[in-house]
Amino acid sequence: MNYGREHAPSKAAPGGAKVTSVAAADCAATISTVCIFNTSDAKGGRREELDRLFASLSAANAALGGRRVRHYLLLQNCDEHALAEVAARAPAFTTIRRVDGRLSLSAARNRLLEEFGAEMGADDVVSFLDDDAWFAPATLEFVVAAFAAAPELDLFFCRCGSGPAAPPEPAELVDPRLLDLLRYGSSNTLIVRGAVARAVGRFDEKLGLGTPHGGGEDTDYALRAWTNARRARFLNARVIGHRDPFQGLRAQYYRGALAALARNAASGWRVKLQLVRKVLVGLYLVLRREHSLATWLQNTRLAFQ
Repeated sequence: MNYGREHAPSKAAPGGAKVTSVAAADCAATISTVCIFNTSDAKGGRREELDRLFASLSAANAALGGRRVRHYLLLQNCDEHALAEVAARAPAFTTIRRVDGRLSLSAARNRLLEEFGAEMGADDVVSFLDDDAWFAPATLEFVVAAFAAAPELDLFFCRCGSGPAAPPEPAELVDPRLLDLLRYGSSNTLIVRGAVARAVGRFDEKLGLGTPHGGGEDTDYALRAWTNARRARFLNARVIGHRDPFQGLRAQYYRGALAALARNAASGWRVKLQLVRKVLVGLYLVLRREHSLATWLQNTRLAFQ
């Protein structure tokens, strides 16, 4: 595999990116297995959200012919009774582990990767979907088809929102800019080939929910996947369900996102450019009074440590 190069748009097309159309009929294409790693707080009040995820995975598994999805779930704040209750509702292809207390989001994902990461095949499709996210109908089948049709495709991402829809027919995949990845790439929307998941390895446990940075672990993972991928593709459509983003989160996640960019700045000039841009975004948030100058100075200093 030719890892380590930076991505740039291919030849000219509308918006400067190379466009490929993928029809729904192509979804019969095959790939090894879909591996979903995620975690949930058993005391977090997300029973309905978790059941919605179970339903979307079951529908996708059936559409893919069965035995194609493997779901690994770590339940936090979970005793044996809660484990049995969730296991009774989960699909047969879901493997559940539990811990008594709470872990950071990165540590929880790493716990699953340590136990089950060796089961990922090089051509498996790998996702780290949140417990309150879900695949719209035909989305996972579309993604599987895209990876199967392009052996060099290692990274796929799309948009998400509270009202997702099935991929359009035909759906247009484009060669993304790094800025697209930073805007839309998240644990919910980022899907990678197994070989890249192996190359990227663990999540940075100094980043993410449950750490002082409060976020940034998915940005860091996305940047490392971007660096290791032979080709990345973007579907500019909301085909994965999750709560809609709102402006108030920009200040909340600024420090984590800046830290992720700082950690990956050595990977190329495009990341360095986005790092400078992010610092300026922080100043803009100060002008908008979304956080104070003192908070910006502190978060910026800590992000570079």
